Order: sequence, then structure tokens, then C-alpha cells
Amino acid sequence: NGVDWQQVRADFEPQIQAAASDDDFYTVLTSMVEKLNDNHSRFAPPEDARQEDAISSGTDSYVGIGVLSVHEENAAFVSLVFADSPAYEAGIQRGDRIIAVDGQPFKDTNQIRGTAGTQVTVTVRSPQAEPRDITMTRRAVVGKIVPQTRRLPNAQNIGYMLIPSLFSNDMHTLVISDLANLQSDGGVD
Repeated sequence: NGVDWQQVRADFEPQIQAAASDDDFYTVLTSMVEKLNDNHSRFAPPEDARQEDAISSGTDSYVGIGVLSVHEENAAFVSLVFADSPAYEAGIQRGDRIIAVDGQPFKDTNQIRGTAGTQVTVTVRSPQAEPRDITMTRRAVVGKIVPQTRRLPNAQNIGYMLIPSLFSNDMHTLVISDLANLQSDGGVD
């Protein structure tokens, strides 16, 4: 994208050398990769990369409310709600935004994670709705990404499938299975 990488190196090398901690180093590296101005490149610190690997393999387990979210400025955009999770049972849906946790502005997902059995109150803003407070009890959640399939209510011959991520190791198998289930349950056009 026309970036002068020799200049980028000259600009960032002193910052990298001066990084006082791993977190400082990761922050500088993230800024450097952002200079690519490329939606397909990013840097993930090792802990984030391990968590992404665990989610894609279906082995991520943590204590929280059960959402996969994208961090925005002062909010978490809910991109997926895990089945059988406190968030699912509370009615949080894909597309909602968590704007506050326990009355404090949202900063990061650590606010919604915690000790099993503890309560957390999140302020959720759904599209075209006023913010609302939802109190949930944190519990162990398995972060398995799966497609969501259903028939459209007013057109039983039309199926809808949401594929939340292509980066799940077995997504292709899950999609084939869900499509076969839709077909065997009366077929779809």
C-alpha cells in the first residue's frame, strides 16, 4: 500500500529497543503492523494468539458470561453468544454492544470474566433500543464456535445459516452437517 518500510523501521526501531516490558513491545509492534493499512494483517500478543487457537480448536474454556466480542472504543461488540451460557440465557444477541460492566464504562473483556458463581451486571445496548442492565452469574463456558442454522419463520423453505468465523478447525464439517440437517428436515430451496 505504498508504505516505505525502511522508514517505518527507522521510526519504530528506537521504540522497540526502548520497550520496558513485553506489553510495551506488543503495543509498539501492533502500531507498526497497523502501518500496513491492510485489513488482513495484524499482530496478536502470545496470550491472545493462544486463546484464538483454543477457540478455533473448540478447547477454549473460561469463566464468564459466554460471548465472543470485538473491542470497540468504550464498548464490546458481541459477535457471537455461546449456547448454554449466561449471556445466551439472558437474551444477549449477536450485534448487541456491552457498554458498561458493574456501572463502569467497558474497557476490556476481563471485566466480564471472573470467578465462577460471582454476579456481574452489564449494560447492553441493542440496535434501535435503549440500554438495559442485565445481571448474570458467571460460570464455566466452553468457547466453541459453531454455525447457527434456522428456517426463516415466514418462509419454511428458506434456510438461514450464520457462519461466525472461518477460522474454526472443523467449520467445514459443521456447515456440511447443518446443511444436511436442513435438507433432511423438509428441504430448503
